[in-house]
Amino acid sequence: MKIGIIGLGFVGLCFASVLGSKGYSVIGVDLDKKKISKISLGRPPFYEPQLEKFLKLALKNGLSVSSEISAVIDECELIFVTVGTPQQKNGRINLSMIESSIDEIGTLLKKTPNMPTIIIKSTVIPGTTKKLLARLEKKSQKKAGSGFGIVTNPEFLRESMAINDTIHPHVIVLGGHNDKFMKRLRRFYCKLSSEVPIVSTNHQTAEIIKYANNSFLATKISFINQIANICESIPGANVEDVAKTIGLDPRIGKLFLNAGPGYGTLGLPNAASFGITVGATTNNVYVGYGAFKGQPRFGNTTIHANNVIDFSSRGPSIIGDPKPDLMNTGAYGFVSSNVLKAKKDSKQESFSMFGGTSMAAPLVAGSAAILMESL
Repeated sequence: MKIGIIGLGFVGLCFASVLGSKGYSVIGVDLDKKKISKISLGRPPFYEPQLEKFLKLALKNGLSVSSEISAVIDECELIFVTVGTPQQKNGRINLSMIESSIDEIGTLLKKTPNMPTIIIKSTVIPGTTKKLLARLEKKSQKKAGSGFGIVTNPEFLRESMAINDTIHPHVIVLGGHNDKFMKRLRRFYCKLSSEVPIVSTNHQTAEIIKYANNSFLATKISFINQIANICESIPGANVEDVAKTIGLDPRIGKLFLNAGPGYGTLGLPNAASFGITVGATTNNVYVGYGAFKGQPRFGNTTIHANNVIDFSSRGPSIIGDPKPDLMNTGAYGFVSSNVLKAKKDSKQESFSMFGGTSMAAPLVAGSAAILMESL
């Protein structure tokens, strides 16, 4: 079985290196010719522990790299799309690279008898894969389920632990129809990671699992940083002892409870692009819905703390009454009356909202602790 990986960034190169090191026949593709030149020499374009070792082994055992995508479409049964989906300045996810890749795949599919499974491993907002499927059908003039298959397969890699997480994932999520194309991918993963649970669901659920996962981790980081702020204001209080103790509760767990300067990873900021807003300030993080009155309340709503709001120094927030009229259909919010305030030159009402969909509802209980005091 030949495997194609389109996009040799953090996710794609780590995945390609691990598969190639295990002897899989892998074709890695990236449009950046300078990057391809470095990779072909066994030199990763970014630092990640163990990556260089696995890349060099992969190049010996089964990995080839190219800037041309045609061989992947003609020869590979599994095609992983791992191109970047960075945030734009307005906080929304940038899908231009994945849309461009899908259009090129579709055009080439039209000319080949190959019927591959196309796997969306890039982080995309819920509903994206279905739109990409429609683009593929239009460009290729083939039907999904017969001429090709498409599966959503989010990744959960940690920076500095990406190789280990690729070899030993905690879960494999497959979103799509239970057809021959999905079954082909499941067989591949059963062989690659035989001890790992596989969750099969639909496209949009697989997409939202990624966002829910990232948002929950951001919530834990935010929470312990706010507890650290409280400890700093109470003589003798030790946040490390607090974190260690609550981490012993199996319902909470010890991971992501190290107080520090917020978070820094590739995936967490993208949680801001759908539903749950995740924002960062110089030494704080807030998580929840937030907007100005009159702006969209659901979907791609993002608040940037450094240019929209500042924090009150009056202590813990007072959660106000529910304001269903402020949200779009099926959502609701709680107004925080004394923590957030608008810029001096703004005449709009400023507020912080928590809740909304069932995904965000668990945040409500901790919302008073998350938005707390001045920076």
